[in-house]
Amino acid sequence: MKRSKSIVGDIDERKLNTLYNAMGKDLLDCLNDPDVFEVLVNDNGLLWTDTFSKGRVSTQKYLSSDNRFKIIMLIADATKQIVNEEHPLLEAELPDKSRFQGYFPRVVRFPAFVIRKHAIAKQTLDDYVLCGIMTEKQKKFIVDAIYSNRNILVAGATKSGKTTLLNAILEEIAKTEERVITVEEGMSELKCTSELGLSLCTSKYASLLDILRGLLRGTPDRIVMGELRAGEAMDLLDLWNTGHGGGCASIHANSAYLSLKRLEKMILRVSINPQKESIGEIIDVVLFMERKGTGRALKEIMEVKGYDEKKGDYDVVYLK
Repeated sequence: MKRSKSIVGDIDERKLNTLYNAMGKDLLDCLNDPDVFEVLVNDNGLLWTDTFSKGRVSTQKYLSSDNRFKIIMLIADATKQIVNEEHPLLEAELPDKSRFQGYFPRVVRFPAFVIRKHAIAKQTLDDYVLCGIMTEKQKKFIVDAIYSNRNILVAGATKSGKTTLLNAILEEIAKTEERVITVEEGMSELKCTSELGLSLCTSKYASLLDILRGLLRGTPDRIVMGELRAGEAMDLLDLWNTGHGGGCASIHANSAYLSLKRLEKMILRVSINPQKESIGEIIDVVLFMERKGTGRALKEIMEVKGYDEKKGDYDVVYLK
């Protein structure tokens, strides 16, 4: 049985063998398959894969409840976490940077988990054009925005390719030889190849707000945020508004325009004012990614010109 490179690291040989035995050949074969980027095992034990070529596919294979229990417990042990009925969720980063999300009773009937494999290959903006994800005109607009130090928001649904596009943008930003600081919650997915770059992640010792509020002491030229989820959106806007333009962040939203409305809702968690004028002033460009079948596409590029108080709405222009 070929061992997956997804589970290699500081786990001792005995625990490693136990983990491989618990996973079994079917799961390891999926992790070894380059066409598979995500593995899902439901609480009924059915093994699914998400693939580049066919989308989500059932393998018609099952993992026993005992094996699923062992896998979760072994990964919890390896990452020095506790999983039980009082702590039923396990979020872990595997040694190859793949993401593991485990579910334990009481939040599910029986153990379940998802493994999102770490993307090894880098994609550039030129690659996006070659793959048909964006047009040459769209790429030129994004490159111009990067070198004009405009703040870019990447929007889309889950698995629409937001993080991958952020990494392609970071690859271009690295050519500026500016100091880029990336900030992420929990796990590192952003790849900044700049020699001046610094990557920061939250931990039990430092929250997202802790990192953001001390970020300027790291002397960044550009600030890039992995994903906006809550009140930290307000802190990031403040940082971008202190002479640190040219930043990027991602956000879950169903359109470019709705990403601005989602920002408002996030800010209202920490402010009595949705800060519409600030959003209109600080956010310059929104890129909306859409998943289409097994592929992805840059569906919208929206320029934000400001907030029109008379209209009570954002002044936006879409790239055609």
